[in-house]
Amino acid sequence: MHQAAGEDGRTALENLHELLSLANEFSSVEELFDHAALGSESSGDESVGRVKLMTIHGSKGLEFGHVFLIGWEDTLFPSRTNIDPAEERRLAYVALTRGRQRVSVSWCEFRRGEQASPSCFIDEIPLQARRDGWGRNLNCRPAFQRGTGFNRQAQREAMGF
Repeated sequence: MHQAAGEDGRTALENLHELLSLANEFSSVEELFDHAALGSESSGDESVGRVKLMTIHGSKGLEFGHVFLIGWEDTLFPSRTNIDPAEERRLAYVALTRGRQRVSVSWCEFRRGEQASPSCFIDEIPLQARRDGWGRNLNCRPAFQRGTGFNRQAQREAMGF
């Protein structure tokens, strides 16, 4: 298939051969992932001071102190290829509710040399739950976060759930 695809296929084949060559240097997939700094932590390890990289689907049911959501551009999230916009909205809700203290959402103004716009989901986040800009003062939190934390019901209502 890649050979029949011309130049793009040749590049893909070269990448596959490079990955295979790298993978052969390890005795297990876990070793390869650990080498790539994407492996799961060993049981008993402290996760303090570590970053977990995962998909939104993989984060379901989990919570973290701080969550960073990247790539929230109109062409990526919601995805133009997903035919179920309601599923994308549910994923946005899952992503936005994983953080106990802070959720940071970012997007690019330019992607692949073209102008990009923020995801439509960002506009649906209630104004009282937003702080635009670069979170310079991390100790400064909106009033609604003081005390026991986020108001989950207010989040659900704001996202249309």
